[in-house]
Amino acid sequence: MAVGGLNVGVDSTWAAVISARYHFKDSFFLDLQYKATWVDYSNDDKGTPDYFTYDTVTHDPLLGVTYKF
Repeated sequence: MAVGGLNVGVDSTWAAVISARYHFKDSFFLDLQYKATWVDYSNDDKGTPDYFTYDTVTHDPLLGVTYKF
């Protein structure tokens, strides 16, 4: 499992990944991952015309096949 981040607090982004790799032939690997990315962003003061806020979590499973030659 890996976790990374930038600017803890407001205006921050972090991601976490958990993964597994299965080696099923001499040249083939199956990669399974689950990744989540969180973004917290705000701009200027609340109530001003330029105010912007963005607070979201995006997460999905990932599947990959690797061929080594």
